[in-house]
Amino acid sequence: MPNVTIYIPADKMPPDEALADLTEQCTELCTGILHAALANVHIIYVAVGHGRGTPPS
Repeated sequence: MPNVTIYIPADKMPPDEALADLTEQCTELCTGILHAALANVHIIYVAVGHGRGTPPS
């Protein structure tokens, strides 16, 4: 079961239309290349806030 979790800074979260496009691309990757069943593909977006230290890149 492919689980794709994408962490995006809350202040840079793209609009819903862009996330929908990205979801479709991730789904195609999972079902096409990985041959996963569509019902088993989970795409999750998490809005994050930076705590302290150097932000990961």
